[in-house]
Amino acid sequence: AAVLLFSINQFSIHETTRLIPPTLTTEVKIGWSAADEEYLKSFGLYAALLMGNVTPKNVQFVADSVSAFVDPVIYPAVRQKMMDLAKDPVFVTNAGSVSFSSNGVVYEKDTSKIFVKGVMTPLSATGKPQKEPVTVEYVINIRHGRPVITAFDTYEGNTARTLKWLQAHPPKPEETTT
Repeated sequence: AAVLLFSINQFSIHETTRLIPPTLTTEVKIGWSAADEEYLKSFGLYAALLMGNVTPKNVQFVADSVSAFVDPVIYPAVRQKMMDLAKDPVFVTNAGSVSFSSNGVVYEKDTSKIFVKGVMTPLSATGKPQKEPVTVEYVINIRHGRPVITAFDTYEGNTARTLKWLQAHPPKPEETTT
């Protein structure tokens, strides 16, 4: 009985990996179903920079690349947003691109949300860049030792819509859906 229990225990243990990537200054832990805050923030920043820097020429590559870490449930919508941008005549004919640079990352443990605050700059050959402060919001879960984005949103401004912020700013009646 003891050997059987030991065997079952050993098959249910998953290895924890410790990494110190060049962009991190401390050791992080990634388990089978969880990761350190610093790892999640780093991954959120990586995803925001990848998805926030597109051109008509690289949009297909970016859309294919994010399929590796975006939940299959939301991937079609994420891909469609990218492809719609690439097909926009103004974006294509004006040598358009979108550039995102981050100025901060916030992690909310209770919701597994990562908020990447920064500046989105639509660029074109014909006009002056218009810098827009934006926040990219992700829900990132660890599945089988890999990060997976299970929810994604962007909004104007550099205010992270954390639980505390949402409680202080309840939706107006016209903003609620039935």
